[in-house]
Amino acid sequence: MTNKKNVVVFYYDRFAEFEIALSLLYFENITLQAVGLENREYSSMEGQRFLTDASLGQLNPDTIDLFLIPGGNPGPLLGNKELAHFVARLVENKAIISGICGGADILVSMGFLKGRKCTGNALDPGNPDSLKSSYQDTIFIDEMVVRDDLFITAQSDGYTELAEVLAGALKEDK
Repeated sequence: MTNKKNVVVFYYDRFAEFEIALSLLYFENITLQAVGLENREYSSMEGQRFLTDASLGQLNPDTIDLFLIPGGNPGPLLGNKELAHFVARLVENKAIISGICGGADILVSMGFLKGRKCTGNALDPGNPDSLKSSYQDTIFIDEMVVRDDLFITAQSDGYTELAEVLAGALKEDK
């Protein structure tokens, strides 16, 4: 019998729910938790409201198999210290960390993808200079989904491919 994998989705105001919905449908044998910086209601870009199960500070990163950061409007989270500390703990514990679109921007802005292969919004001319600079420190690949060890990044149009890659990654042993 296979143990259930613990998947955590990170919510923030104006996240793009469509970018992760298919992934959640593809997952099998998981326990799903929704978290945010605060344990409160978040509204997606699509206008739906979502309640979190817990705040980030209430989770034990040692128990997480996959941490999924959707895209959307991540500007206020770029470089967020609380989220960066949490992701650092996930890295130590060898959790899979995935960001699609703006979720990849968050990981790039925090330096986790420095020197790593990734994809995301690097080519967006509207990016702030700090994010453009952070993407220059990565090995950007203009593909729908890119995996580098435990990091899986995707462009916004790559949500179908991301669903397949994440479902496969969850079947691997931690």
